[in-house]
Order: sequence, then structure tokens, then C-alpha cells
Amino acid sequence: ILRLDAKGRATNPLEYKRMTADVDFDGALMDPKLAKVFLADSDMDVPAFHIKGTANARGLEYGADFRLTSTAGDVAADGHVALTPEKYNVTADVKSLDVARFAPSLGIGHVTASVMAGGRGFNPLSGTAVTDAKVRIEAIEYRNRRYDDIRLDALLHDDGNLNLLLSSANPGLNLDLNGSGTIHEDDYTVDLQADIRDLDLKTLGFTDSICRGSGIITLAGNAKPGRWLYDVDMSLTDFNWDMNDMYIHLPGGARVVVKADELATSADIDSYKAAVRFRSPNGMKTLVEGFTQVADTLMAQISRKDINMDVLSASMPRFTLDLGAAGSGLLGQFLTPSGLSVDSVWGHLEQDSIFQGNVNALSLNTGGISLDTIGLKLNERGPLLDYKLHIGNRPGTFDEFARVNMNGYLGNNRVSAYLQQRNIKGEQGYRL
Repeated sequence: ILRLDAKGRATNPLEYKRMTADVDFDGALMDPKLAKVFLADSDMDVPAFHIKGTANARGLEYGADFRLTSTAGDVAADGHVALTPEKYNVTADVKSLDVARFAPSLGIGHVTASVMAGGRGFNPLSGTAVTDAKVRIEAIEYRNRRYDDIRLDALLHDDGNLNLLLSSANPGLNLDLNGSGTIHEDDYTVDLQADIRDLDLKTLGFTDSICRGSGIITLAGNAKPGRWLYDVDMSLTDFNWDMNDMYIHLPGGARVVVKADELATSADIDSYKAAVRFRSPNGMKTLVEGFTQVADTLMAQISRKDINMDVLSASMPRFTLDLGAAGSGLLGQFLTPSGLSVDSVWGHLEQDSIFQGNVNALSLNTGGISLDTIGLKLNERGPLLDYKLHIGNRPGTFDEFARVNMNGYLGNNRVSAYLQQRNIKGEQGYRL
């Protein structure tokens, strides 16, 4: 049923740091029923197999060279690893290995592949690691689909330079990724381009709903996360993405630029008929901590039903935010699934000595109601937030509510509203 032969020698077996050992082993499982007894509570199904090889130890350096043949596929591997210093060298060849027999929950079936990897350092982000890894997947079954000829190369030089390549031409996983960069302690740079011809995240098991598309993604930048310093430029070209209830089409592409140093943070988003500009005379760390505190304070005030702008403003970082978007562009692609449409939207928000801003829209249509002009102004006044809302409509749109103005404030456990409404003839209507 089960056979295991081993022979070798060992010195200092009880002192692992000084131990030296060499072992030749030869084993086989002839009847898988024995394995099922020990794995009764798991979904693993160990097949009959034969394994033969050698293993050795030299202090904190270990190695093994073996070949495994089974009714579920074959594996040949040769590997060495040293814990001090951290070094490794691995070569493995897998032929028609049915991974589902060993680990059904992974969704992986038969695999034919080869792996070669060698390097120094187990933490690739340490700035001192070195890696040369090549993965070739001749064929792999994943989630009942077969993928062929997948290539992955990763090369991390001793000077911190990194090169990365991923290539696949399979339906749902059809892409080429080429990247380079540098890795040093708390100092990373990247220059990457991904040509995505067809990527289906639902088929790959990353999402439960439709999420599929294509496009070219370019990413370049530098990051020092420990110091909250970032300089990142990302572009999308010929980007099309289909989701469960939304389709994003960017014929002109999109670009996102984020810069943050100790004294200032800026973010710019330019896309299909849409633009966003954010500026702050604060570093990103101050921004994140400040807005997190504002959010926590606001939620506590809402639970008490007592909004206090003095308190919110005291912890709110200084910033300006400008936005503008046409309904015929990217904004419309987000609104359409909800049955909404708009000609254009623009606005400005800022926090300097006080919080203030405005948001405006033209030709808003909710499906049942059409409004020609909408404008909202906000202004902090001590613990209160003043607001002014204006709605204007042309003849034939919403004649009885041709002009609507509502002023008021929010805060100190109170809400006030003063509303005036006139029809298209200018006649006074509601006055509340």
C-alpha cells in the first residue's frame, strides 16, 4: 500500500544550525485508499504516485531534487534555499498535473508548465533583493477553461532595477504587459504599459458580475509611501469596459496625474468631456488624516442630529476642487443606467478660512421631470451652513415652476428653508 525507503548520513542532527545531512529517498503510494483515511475531512483526493530523489542540509541551507510521477500527472523539481543569507534557486517542470485532485477549491485542473527562479532576499520590496524568475505555462485549465502559452518573466537586478513581462493570447486573458522600474527602500519607480486586448474578470473569477474590456494602460511615476510622497501619471487609450449595468467608452482616452510632496497635493483628471482639478497646500498625509477626521466627526454629528460647521471646518484641510463635465461624455455613461441625463455639470468647492462652494447643472432630466437650470450655493456661517438653491425653466419645460428660489441654513440641531415660486408668467405661487 505504502512504501518509503531512505538512506543517508547526518552529523549534529540535534543542532540545526550546525547540522549536515544527505538523504536519498524512494517512495510510492500504491493504494490511494490509505490517503483517504487520513484526509477524510478534506476534499483532497491523493492519487497513486511514485517519488524518488535526494535531500540535503548544510546548516541553514537546504536542498532537494526529486521526481514525482502519478496517475494525476508528473512533477520534476530541483531546489535549494538558504535562510542565512537568504538565497534560493528553484527549477520545476510540471506535466499534465491535475491540481484539482490535490486542491479542488483552487478551480485549477490540468497544468503543464515550467518554472525557473533564483535570487537573494525573500522580500522583493526590501531594496536589496535580487530575482530572476521565468514561468512558462504551456497549458492550464482554470474554472473549466483552457489557457495556453502564458509567459511571465520577472528580473530584479542587484542595483534595484526591475523588468517585468507578461504575455497571453487567450480569450478573456489576451494581453501584453511590459514594465520596468526601480525598487529601493521606501523609494519605488515604475514605467509600465499594458495592452489589454480582451480581459474578462468574471471568467477569471475576480468578480461575480460582468466586468470585461480592452484598452491600453500606461503608468509612470515615483512613490515614497513611508513619507507620503507621490508623483504618478496614468493614461488610458482606446479604453472600453463593459460592466453589469454600465458601459464605459473613452474614445479620447483619460489621464490621471497625482503629485504630492511635504507641502502640497494636486490631482488632475481629464477624460472624455470631463475634467477635475484638486489642489491643497497640504501634504497627502495631512489630507488623509484631516478628511478622515471630518468624516468621523460628521457621522457622529448626524447620529446626534446636530451639524456644527465650526467643528467640521476646524479639522478640514485647506483645498480647492473644480469640476466640469458634459452629459454627452463620460458623465452621461454613468448617469444613463439610472435613467438620468444632463447637458452639463460644473462646480467649485473650497476650504480656506471657511467652507464654501457651488454646484450647477443645465438640462437635467430624471425621466419624469425636466429642469433647465439648477444652481446650489453653500457658505459656512459660524456653526451653520447656509444654502441657496435656484431652479429656472424655459417656456414649455415646467411652466408652473419657472423660477424657484430656496434659501436657508443647516446646523445647531435646526434646519430652515424659505421658498418662493413663480410660474412662467411671473405670477407669485408658493411662498413658504
